[in-house]
Amino acid sequence: MQRSRTPGHGERPHWIRAAAPRMLAHLLHTRLAFAFIAAFVALGAWMPYWSLWLEDHGCTKAQLGLLSTTAIIVRVLTTPAVLARAELRRRRRGALIGFALASAGVMIALRAHEAFWWYLAMHALIGFVHPPQIPLLDAMTIRAVHTDPRVRYARVRTAGSIAFLLTALGLGVVVERHGLDVAYWTIVGG
Repeated sequence: MQRSRTPGHGERPHWIRAAAPRMLAHLLHTRLAFAFIAAFVALGAWMPYWSLWLEDHGCTKAQLGLLSTTAIIVRVLTTPAVLARAELRRRRRGALIGFALASAGVMIALRAHEAFWWYLAMHALIGFVHPPQIPLLDAMTIRAVHTDPRVRYARVRTAGSIAFLLTALGLGVVVERHGLDVAYWTIVGG
């Protein structure tokens, strides 16, 4: 017959030691889900409403095409190298935080001037700082799944997808009542 051990000084009871890994997995799962939600809320505002905001601020349809193309060209040229560097240095989390803060900063700076050349320069920066965020989140989530199988990739990613849908659908009503600046600030906040 084994004697039951009572926790000594500095030792945690068994039930706490048993629950700690589950709690840590849940915390990691929740943090990753919130990061996806933030990224996809911004995307849910960007895709349907960003060109409308730009048009409302004086951009022509031809200029909208050039702005979109500029961001995509910069994305294609820079994102693979940026992701490879973050992966090589194993600094996914730091890179993600840096890109998220830089995205918000660029979006805020975009309002400094209402001139096409300024919008063009800011879209080039947006094409650099925004696209790596979701692949970095994917990489962090996949790593978490491999580290702790209790973390479920599908659940974490689904939280972002639902946030995208709710934002894209729900923001329309809010924009109708309060104007396109609501979409702008949603993008900044995401």
